[in-house]
Amino acid sequence: MKHKTKVILTTIFVIFDIVLLGSIIIIRDATMRNNLYKEANLLAKQDFTQDRYNTKLKTSGRYGKIENTMKSYLDDYAVTLQGIAKDIHNDSLTQVLSYKNYETDGPEFKKSITYLSNSKKEFNKKVDKLISNSKENSIINYDKSKLSSTRNLDIYKDLMLDDKMMANFEDTQTTLNETKVRMNNIYDTSSSILEFLAKNKDNWKLENGEIKFKTQALYDEYNNMINKLNNK
Repeated sequence: MKHKTKVILTTIFVIFDIVLLGSIIIIRDATMRNNLYKEANLLAKQDFTQDRYNTKLKTSGRYGKIENTMKSYLDDYAVTLQGIAKDIHNDSLTQVLSYKNYETDGPEFKKSITYLSNSKKEFNKKVDKLISNSKENSIINYDKSKLSSTRNLDIYKDLMLDDKMMANFEDTQTTLNETKVRMNNIYDTSSSILEFLAKNKDNWKLENGEIKFKTQALYDEYNNMINKLNNK
């Protein structure tokens, strides 16, 4: 075989290999991108109140970075939200106006009043953070440096600001605002009731599973506060 022919054939094979390698890279990139969008669609169907998002990555490379950033944001969000739900149903809060607590922490309720004050601050801190994290600006700016390129950020924004995903955030934000109002009423009214009892510690007593006041006026004032708590 002539030298010129060998050179031509070698060149053809090299070009073929380059084209083949390029095709493989393009196909692999398209597959990874498709997998990422499929995974994002599944994430959008999950429930912040009960699901976790820290599942095994289905992609790698640039798409793995995007998927990891998405799942980290969503999982942090869900864990915080689920923690708030636990705080709401905390036994210490639900029992603060119970007969048992009246017995153990009355008549001045120093421990309970401090608990309510601290719990309210912590609750509002968590809720305000989550409300902020429900908004587009927070979602876009989360760990932006890890995405490393404008292209990656654009894909991340396309997926995280998708209509379905944003509907989840917006619904949760509405619920959080409503919950914040109700819970602050519970914290404030409960504190007011305990402060009222501490102030009038010589004018009430516990007897046969009930709280009894020396005057009808005090009894009516106490009941009005309890009704305010129950009607919100």
